[in-house]
Amino acid sequence: MRALLILLGLVALCPAAHAGDISSAYTDLDWKKDCVTYAQAEEGDGDWASLACAGYRGYPV
Repeated sequence: MRALLILLGLVALCPAAHAGDISSAYTDLDWKKDCVTYAQAEEGDGDWASLACAGYRGYPV
């Protein structure tokens, strides 16, 4: 019981972590020019494709 009270006391002294600000940015993306297709639907398999694009500030999308 004493160990539990000590643990709770120590936890109460620890500051909470705070998240940073959230921001968003929109970019113009020309998928024909800026992206590489690495997988796509076969004939009769639907209409889909997996692309790898440069993204924003080096973060791929």
